[in-house]
Amino acid sequence: MKVIIMAAGVGSRISADIEGLPKCILPIDKMPLIRRTVSEFLEYDFEVIVVVGYQKEKVIESISDLPVKIIENPFYRITNSIASLWFAKDYLIEDTIIMNGDVFVTSKIIKQIIHSDKSPLMLMDNTRIENGDYYLGVEKNCITHYGKNLPLSQRSGEYVGLAKVKSKDIVDFRENLIKLIDKECFYYWWEDTLYDLADEQQEVYVEDVNNCYWSEIDFLTDYEKILTKFNEQF
Repeated sequence: MKVIIMAAGVGSRISADIEGLPKCILPIDKMPLIRRTVSEFLEYDFEVIVVVGYQKEKVIESISDLPVKIIENPFYRITNSIASLWFAKDYLIEDTIIMNGDVFVTSKIIKQIIHSDKSPLMLMDNTRIENGDYYLGVEKNCITHYGKNLPLSQRSGEYVGLAKVKSKDIVDFRENLIKLIDKECFYYWWEDTLYDLADEQQEVYVEDVNNCYWSEIDFLTDYEKILTKFNEQF
């Protein structure tokens, strides 16, 4: 099984507060976030692919002694994460987890997505209905609605930042990714590959993380909350 970690973005909303560092190398208990994530997956014998771009040298340095494959998105300033995944498309050949590099998740969440038999699968937090960043609407365990400004009545929870596509679905997923790039949708998120499938009436499954802690780092307060939570519980 593979995991592809997206670590190419600039992180403009937090950049000024962290001296321009890539978000994914911010330390948690003295360990860069991305190193912590990579190490978790290596414990399960995953093949790990990291897509870099912004300040790639610093990201690579933080994991340089780990058995990781590095892919570069040289157009990270003028594209979004769908382009980063396109550069890694040749690795989309078997069961694959795709994850944003600026997301902190507990080992329980990683274990959950590894062992789930659903595919394609996205994770969601149903405790975050009003104060999240990107929302999913779910019926019968599948996506029906999605968006940053989804009406409250259509929200089932906040998207967590990682998904899994099993080998039986990986060809359709990869072909849809290529189709969107061919249509010059360079500004899309990589998740739009899944949302597009849902729009075509294909089943994209959702599981709740069962109140396990996680956080995406968009602002300095997000990072500070992770540090506080980590010191309290981990």
